[in-house]
Amino acid sequence: MELYNPLPFELKVLNMRLLTSGSVFESLPTSLSLPPESGPHPVILSGTPKEIGELEVLGYSTHTLGVKSNCRLRHIGGFPHPQYSVDVISALPKMQVLTSLPKSASSGSVGDTVTVATSTNITLYAGESAECGVTLSNVGELPIEMVEVSVHSTLEPSLQQQVFQWSQENLQAQLPLQPGADASFTIYIYSLTDFLTPAVVFEHDASSTAYGSQPASFLSGPSSLPSRLSSPTFGREQASRRSELTSSFRSGGSSHSGSSLGSSRLPFSKLSAPNASKVMEGQLKLRYSGGAGQEAGYCRVSSVTLSVEMLPSVQITNWDVLPAETNSQFYLVLDIANITSHELELQYTPSKCILIEGNESCRIPVPVNRCPLSKLTKLYQGGKISADDRLELDQICSEHIASSVDLRWHILSSGTRGRVSLKGITLTPEMLDLVRMSPLQWEVTLNSQPVKPQEELNCRAGQCLQLGISIHNFLERSLWHVCLAVQFYQDHQNGVNNYRLETRLASAGASKVILPELEEQGSAYHECSIVFFTPGQYKVDIQ
Repeated sequence: MELYNPLPFELKVLNMRLLTSGSVFESLPTSLSLPPESGPHPVILSGTPKEIGELEVLGYSTHTLGVKSNCRLRHIGGFPHPQYSVDVISALPKMQVLTSLPKSASSGSVGDTVTVATSTNITLYAGESAECGVTLSNVGELPIEMVEVSVHSTLEPSLQQQVFQWSQENLQAQLPLQPGADASFTIYIYSLTDFLTPAVVFEHDASSTAYGSQPASFLSGPSSLPSRLSSPTFGREQASRRSELTSSFRSGGSSHSGSSLGSSRLPFSKLSAPNASKVMEGQLKLRYSGGAGQEAGYCRVSSVTLSVEMLPSVQITNWDVLPAETNSQFYLVLDIANITSHELELQYTPSKCILIEGNESCRIPVPVNRCPLSKLTKLYQGGKISADDRLELDQICSEHIASSVDLRWHILSSGTRGRVSLKGITLTPEMLDLVRMSPLQWEVTLNSQPVKPQEELNCRAGQCLQLGISIHNFLERSLWHVCLAVQFYQDHQNGVNNYRLETRLASAGASKVILPELEEQGSAYHECSIVFFTPGQYKVDIQ
């Protein structure tokens, strides 16, 4: 209430109480002195109900100038209601909430600030995790039998679950909480951010797309094993192609020496300005109850404001996909920038890590298992794939990469650690060809020895070679009328291929085989013999 004194002298107001009816109510008296011709003076009238039931607040009473006055609300202008009804319920327990994080003066802007018991703040690098211990103390006279924990923020529910995590079961195991007892649980906070920034980042790499530096023609590689093998140097062409491929992946100012599948450093001075720090707020809401009040369906609510300041740590500025040495994997090549001022160690495989100076960038190849066919059944069912199905399959491949790649950073000077999430990574159709497991897997042998991609093989003129080809169908359906063709030729390195090799080699065995049916999870094997009459470099085209 607000009181005014219109009189030219000081006015003493004594024994000011609430006027009530219904349930027994103990009203607490209030006295105050009002200076002459002053106001407004705020005053709060309070009391304690003594029994359960309906309590009606009718107005207030005062002793002023020796006269007792009962002022009822229905006779006072400005009040929207002639009386107020209050439902008096059974007593509820009281709980005090404390956290292990530093306190903050701000009550936050998320959720209901009336129930906020304490506010905390913490500063984390992007990808860093922290723990917040929460202690609940029963400061009332009744046991606390129920506690429900929830978090409210402006984040989407799926993202919020990644930022704030706790064990409700651990808290429930500590209940009921008797008067004077404590319970505790831990909230795990993860500084989640979007680490992928596929913008035009490097000035000298202006031709790069949002997904990497490769032309589309370079990205559409074989699904399992290179289809062209050299004899006697089978892998030379593929090795040359990979060297050319990896050279083109480097920035224009870098040399062609070395392999991009080893980590390489890139200048950070060309990078755009790193993102500034961001503040994310969440409100930890605790609903608790016990005794008869809980049985009647009532509870109390206490809240804790959590303010997380997120500092930038690392950013992925470019990515691409390259074939790996084995048909079950591919290389995810990442350009990663350290946008802190500290030296940072980045671990990208269980046994490999690289040091990145502050405000510098590097390129790393991460081996990843290809997305299995069990996740891509819609792609190979034989019918037409709708646009929605294709988007779903692309999402499956993106989530497969995000769950398979484990990138962890470590700031050496402070010991701070964190991890990088690739959730939401986008892939071009050419990249998806390498990410998805091929439905047909090849195994090529020469004289019963497996041939690996890029492996250089030599033989003597006149030596008989046994070329074996195995095809495995990993689909859940049969393939019909499968044609396997083997053809030798010589590449003159000038755009001309010579397929007329009757005077240079002889082969025994069919050069083309028709398989009426290749059953699901089935295999087929074909073998032929070759003898080279003259030295030189020969290639074989297997289709």
